[in-house]
Amino acid sequence: MIPILTGKELQKFDRGLKKSGQMDAFIQRAGYAAYMATLNILKNSYGKRVAVVAGPGHNGDDGRVLAGYLARKNIKVEVIPTDSSIKSISGVDLIVDAAFGTGLKRKYKFFKYEDIPVLSVDVPTGLNCDDGTVFEGALRADYTVSFVALKPGFYYNRGPEHTGKVIFNDLGVTLKESNRHLVEAKDLRKLRFKSQRDDHKWKHGVYVVAGSENMMGAAELTCETAVKTGASILKVLSLNTQKQTQVKEVIHQPFSFDWDVKLLNDIGRYRVLAIGPGLVFFNEDIIKLKNVLTKATVPVILDASALLAIGQLPDPAGFLSKVTAPKILTPHAGEFASLLGSTTKEFDIYDVERFAQASKSVILLKGPTTTVSSPNGKTFVINTGSPKLATAGTGDVLTGVIAGMIARSQSQNLTVEDLDSFNIGVNDTDEIAEITALAAFAHSLGFSEGQRSENSSDFGLTSSKLIDGIVSVLNDVSSSY
Repeated sequence: MIPILTGKELQKFDRGLKKSGQMDAFIQRAGYAAYMATLNILKNSYGKRVAVVAGPGHNGDDGRVLAGYLARKNIKVEVIPTDSSIKSISGVDLIVDAAFGTGLKRKYKFFKYEDIPVLSVDVPTGLNCDDGTVFEGALRADYTVSFVALKPGFYYNRGPEHTGKVIFNDLGVTLKESNRHLVEAKDLRKLRFKSQRDDHKWKHGVYVVAGSENMMGAAELTCETAVKTGASILKVLSLNTQKQTQVKEVIHQPFSFDWDVKLLNDIGRYRVLAIGPGLVFFNEDIIKLKNVLTKATVPVILDASALLAIGQLPDPAGFLSKVTAPKILTPHAGEFASLLGSTTKEFDIYDVERFAQASKSVILLKGPTTTVSSPNGKTFVINTGSPKLATAGTGDVLTGVIAGMIARSQSQNLTVEDLDSFNIGVNDTDEIAEITALAAFAHSLGFSEGQRSENSSDFGLTSSKLIDGIVSVLNDVSSSY
């Protein structure tokens, strides 16, 4: 995982470099890394011209070091100070923006240019690296080379529009203090869900409450995904209907008006409980939902209608904070607004972190950037999704893959004694948050796999094909063990 740091955290890192006398060497490494990124963008250096806009601070120092390397490569390079009197830049193959880094606190009018690609060093000028807001006239980079850590502002608000393709280089620095990370494909190898010799069907059980009279499709998608991604046995309860899913591998719990009591009597046999997809809650069902959550003894995933039901409570965060079982909430922006009692539907990483801590829950906020945060402050960012995932049914699939993977996963903190224990599943909220993030990442990769199976770039991907894509991703991971 790639660490993510705020501007203040990076300034603290810089102060440490100065105190230890390593700043000059660090600037040389950063300038060289920017130089290598420039060569990759130019592809062929012969006859190329580069303009480097260099500010007065360390960001400008990086640019000046880069310019020196370009000159030694016989690339024609011009270093333009940020206070230069020129009005525009033209006649070059690339503009390097090394004007201002993470500390910019004011508007800066960049030079005019047309049809020239731009590489920004560390942060595009005018972009707030913490929240993705921008000053008027902020630069829209085609590429951003980011050092040491990524920045939250790259992934929220206007950030993705201004960073272009992000090229990360840690410059040999290993950060142990970061609580925020971007998930990468190689992180899927951290999952501990390979089948064991002593596995049996009750070892990785999932209980799903999903589906109502006219929305059984949601229950089917959740159940099929959970079965295919880790659940060794699955029981499903649909509310206020006697209809059943068409998934052959599941056990159907008939609906009764005391469904909460029967669920609680049975839940001890299962590893995880998922509630929400395709449900219609009547007032009495909300009371029963509260009863289930108050007495649950296994991790509970709450999605869709379950989130809206909790959002109707006077104090959703307060209620959730008193639920002792680990909780995973998977809202989209509208459902998150309901939980917060908010009129806006635009949220960032800090909104998710605050609600995770207030509710003592793992929160997964769906969106162009998916954010997963634990109540202990660990946060995971997933930016590999596609707008084509914003279709009916994909959220139900996500609930299923989170349930299946939590049920299948074993704790990363196992002892020798645990290996002979039946109950070696995960209950630690930080571990659950990480598995949830990895599930969301597999879900996003499943789109590409499902699309490949359809041999279509724009059409033909259904939620059912998405399930097959996720299974393909997880099988690739499992075979690498």
